This record gives sequence, structure tokens and C-alpha cells, in this order.
Amino acid sequence: MFYWIDTTADVAYVAVRGALPDFSSLLAIFDRLLADARWHPDMPIVEDVREITVHPPRTCIEDWRTYLRERRTLLSGVRWAIVAPDADERLRSILSAAAVDAAAHHVAMQIFSSTIDAHAWLARRGPVYQM
Repeated sequence: MFYWIDTTADVAYVAVRGALPDFSSLLAIFDRLLADARWHPDMPIVEDVREITVHPPRTCIEDWRTYLRERRTLLSGVRWAIVAPDADERLRSILSAAAVDAAAHHVAMQIFSSTIDAHAWLARRGPVYQM
């Protein structure tokens, strides 16, 4: 698990490969990203989970909701593209639930099968939500 920021494109990336030790490890990488001086509150995020081998437990939804609530000021208005394998229905189900929760905090989260589609969606910048 790691992140990087492309300051030229103004996009943050998170890559998750292999097994997650626990869900809090994933949330910790996002905290490191949000604390990075190069990140700013409306910077889009591309999260690549195509190489994940063990999924977060279904109980991670409550942790995710708490995370969103506690960071809503930083994340409100962010476009968050997740690139996930099409064939992994369980992972996509978890990610879909996460996207619904994110929308309640004005985070536009979409799931894609390719990074090309994710970047095309992110390129359509502008307000995520009208306030």
C-alpha cells in the first residue's frame, strides 16, 4: 500500500496490492495522504485496488463511515475514482456501499474497470455537488 501525488496533473494516487493487514492500515494511508503538504481539499484521488488479494471485512463499513464523518471538511467536494476488477463482485459490493456513504459527505466516488476511464471521469472537473 502506498500513495503518491502527481503535482503536474493535480491528482493523488493510492495503490493497494496484496493482502490488507487490516482495514485501519488502509485508512492510515489515506491519513498520510491528507496530511501531505502537496495535497489540497479538492484534489481528486485515484485508488487502484486491482491487485488486492484479501478484501476488507464487511464490518469495515462502520469504520469507513466514522472516517468520513471525522474528515468531512477535508474530503467534501473530492472526486474519488476507484479502479477495481470487474470479476470481483464481493469487492465491488463493498466499494458500492462505500460510495453511497461517501455521497452523504459530498464525496463523489465512482468505481471503474480501467485507469483510463477513471482519469476521463476526473478530467470532467467542476463542482461535485451544488451547495
